Amino acid sequence: MTDKPKKLDAENFVRIWQLSATPEDFVHRSGGMDFEKAGVRATQMRQKGVPLKKFPRKGRGGLDYDKLKALAEEFDPLRQQAATTRKARGAQ
Repeated sequence: MTDKPKKLDAENFVRIWQLSATPEDFVHRSGGMDFEKAGVRATQMRQKGVPLKKFPRKGRGGLDYDKLKALAEEFDPLRQQAATTRKARGAQ
């Protein structure tokens, strides 16, 4: 049987959230609290005026949007059909 993480009262939640350097650090300091659930709780507290810090999101930076746009267009069936039609007309 696995131990469930203890539920943090609001004051301890704020202390641990603000002291944690990373989401993984928060999970460790909180005794294994699910970070997604903690993020929801932090958002709700921010909406009530508690100025909790925001952790940087993973995978957001460094995306090559031009490359992603070209990839999306490569798999767009309407674009493929139009390109095929243009090629066929050009060959005549």
